[in-house]
Amino acid sequence: MLPGNRLPKVTLLVNNRNISNGGVMEKTFIFKFSNSSLRQEIIGGFTTFITMSYIIFAQPLVLSQVGMNKGAVMVATCIASSIAMCLMAILANYPFALAPAMGHNFYFVYGVCLALGVS
Repeated sequence: MLPGNRLPKVTLLVNNRNISNGGVMEKTFIFKFSNSSLRQEIIGGFTTFITMSYIIFAQPLVLSQVGMNKGAVMVATCIASSIAMCLMAILANYPFALAPAMGHNFYFVYGVCLALGVS
């Protein structure tokens, strides 16, 4: 400890760039390392959401053909996608959007439930 119970200033360097002056978001995701900014990341996240939002509506329509509740499927899709994306962002620090695959849904509905008669 330094006199007066003050901690020494720690400088965090990534590729010889000082990121200790940034906020919590900068220190967590290190935007300078990828030559990005919080604004660019928000625009990219919004664009990705708009691009992938079809699955929120398509998945309940497909799975409702075998008797699944549309509202429950929609909520489950949103929750599963948000948990997967948060884990990808926090644990891997990788900007990938994750959602259930539509191919699996079609296989389940038409290959398993309707073709094989599984209910």
